[in-house]
Amino acid sequence: MRLTFVLLLIIIIFQFPLIRPFFKSGNISTHDSNFHTIRIFEYFQSLKYGQFPPRLASGLLYDYSYPVFIFNPSLTYLLGAILVFLGFNFILATKLLFIAGFFIGSIGIFFLLRSLLGNIPALMGSLIYSLIPYRAVDTYVRGNLAEFLAYSFFPWLFLSNLAFLKNSRNILSICTFSLSIVMLVLLHSISSLIYLIFLAILNSFFLFDLVISKKKGGIDIVKGLTLSTFLAMLLSCFYWLPLVIESRYVRTDQLLNFPYADYFLSFKQMWYTPWGYGFPLDKDGAMSLQLGQIPLILALLTIILNIFIRTKYRKFIYFLAITLGFSSLLETRSTKFIWDNAPILHFLEFPWRFHILITVCSTLLAGFFFYLLTQIKLYKRKVGKLFFVLLAVLIILLSFQESFQFFKPRAYSFEFLGAGTTVSLDEYTPKWVKIIPQEYTAQKIISDTEFNIINNLSWGYNKKSFNIINTEDTKIRIALIYYPGWEAYLNNVKIPINYDNDQGLIELNIPKGEHSIYLIFKETWWRLVSDIVSIIGLLIFILLIFFYAVQRRNTQHLLSKTP
Repeated sequence: MRLTFVLLLIIIIFQFPLIRPFFKSGNISTHDSNFHTIRIFEYFQSLKYGQFPPRLASGLLYDYSYPVFIFNPSLTYLLGAILVFLGFNFILATKLLFIAGFFIGSIGIFFLLRSLLGNIPALMGSLIYSLIPYRAVDTYVRGNLAEFLAYSFFPWLFLSNLAFLKNSRNILSICTFSLSIVMLVLLHSISSLIYLIFLAILNSFFLFDLVISKKKGGIDIVKGLTLSTFLAMLLSCFYWLPLVIESRYVRTDQLLNFPYADYFLSFKQMWYTPWGYGFPLDKDGAMSLQLGQIPLILALLTIILNIFIRTKYRKFIYFLAITLGFSSLLETRSTKFIWDNAPILHFLEFPWRFHILITVCSTLLAGFFFYLLTQIKLYKRKVGKLFFVLLAVLIILLSFQESFQFFKPRAYSFEFLGAGTTVSLDEYTPKWVKIIPQEYTAQKIISDTEFNIINNLSWGYNKKSFNIINTEDTKIRIALIYYPGWEAYLNNVKIPINYDNDQGLIELNIPKGEHSIYLIFKETWWRLVSDIVSIIGLLIFILLIFFYAVQRRNTQHLLSKTP
């Protein structure tokens, strides 16, 4: 226990040189720039004004509103909003989440490898993972906060999966695994797609091995997986059910036509590309997508050693190696036929998204390299242990030499501006919007007649209200893009909304006279159903934990009475 604490302290200290840029003032300039900070701001505003769970970012798209939180997982922004409620500003909240990701990921890799191989291989794997070039890319070049947090959290999900496989009848293991799945899904949907497919294949591989080996426990694992998956679906229903239903309303089909073929890599690029801060298609200064030479070399050495050194992890090592190899192939043009015939891959947009899986597999294989070295007879001697220490130090120094220089930003920004959609293809824009707003408008209410008076305008986050006096029947247009959930009331009586115009703006027919009008954004019936299902899932989860606690207490009580 004391050794574990010391090793964790080493890992924590090791992160500080990598996160030093976050301690400077200003926001780090990246591809996503202020996008995630803006979303934290919008999420905070939603919570502040009573929208839970947040669905609509009312201030996005030049204040015309945008349904980004229906389609983008929002756990990242919830965490950021909590930090703001605690007193941090929005830029600092963004920085703190990035910093947390560094510690979460490296400590997660340590505990994952420690559960398999022990302290020393776990320490080496964690330090190597800390210096993976893609971590620098995700942080200081792309600035994709949600993906970086999902990338950092995956080792914990992997750990909970392995714990479940070891004890599939344990309620706590089932609940922990289920909750880990939910957290990953709510952090980043694209990452969760890659990781969950990987874990599904891993669990299938484990079950197949049980069947081939004629070992018991397969039925319990199937039951546990079924319960974990079902519980995870219940808990996350508030997110995925509206996502599935409402995808027909927006332009997500644009992702199916994304030119992914333009972003295939060569193996040479994976091995080495000059460091830059530009987009991948930029001719000069494009961002580097090298995987990390040291982890790849160690992964190859592990595969070779695995041929000659028999351990209980032999099959698992091959599984990781095959995953690494196939994932690397999926990033190259040689697998274009797979991409062409698998529409689900199109939602990844960039083939190099598989870096998040490749780098984890290479890190784990690096950890196994040090484990396999300890299985050699020479290691039992003093000279063997000395060689091991010197080799470990050399590898860390080489990793530093390769990657440490990448952990710095190009520049800092002191602006915090939110205007557009915070997505690259405007894919969450409603299909009925033919002309997308390009600027703010000061005129929030537009009437088809000049003979009316509008006063007491209140442009709240989820509620807009005003009074109108008109001498004849009038059609008014409101600078607010319609999306299911908006309701309009005339003198507290619900009235129909029309949005059949090029901008998809809300239009109301108002009779002559003096009226009070307000619009409010509410949950639709399917969103309410999804919310209720998630609440039911949460109650089941709490009951299972309670049942586990009672069961454990009774067991300990019986053991204490046993002579």
